Amino acid sequence: MNITSHTNHISATMIDNLLFFIEMYLSRHYGFRQAQSDLSPLKWYINSNRATLDFLGKLVEAKPFMIGRKLHEGGSYEEAIDRVCDYIGYTRHN
Repeated sequence: MNITSHTNHISATMIDNLLFFIEMYLSRHYGFRQAQSDLSPLKWYINSNRATLDFLGKLVEAKPFMIGRKLHEGGSYEEAIDRVCDYIGYTRHN
């Protein structure tokens, strides 16, 4: 399913739906426990208010299975988020 949006129309429901689709992809391919582990960095990044509106806008326009693949590559939370940022074309400003 393709979830498209503009950055000024992002809702909590859109983010929840995207996380659900990513989790479903990961669960089907790697199992539920691994999916939870793989999704943790992204949930942390979003729920800790580190994710900007620009990041979220690019994220909801991305293919959920590709985000899942990037998260499944492992590493630290920062490495996982960096891979997602690279994929969606977002540059973090630390």
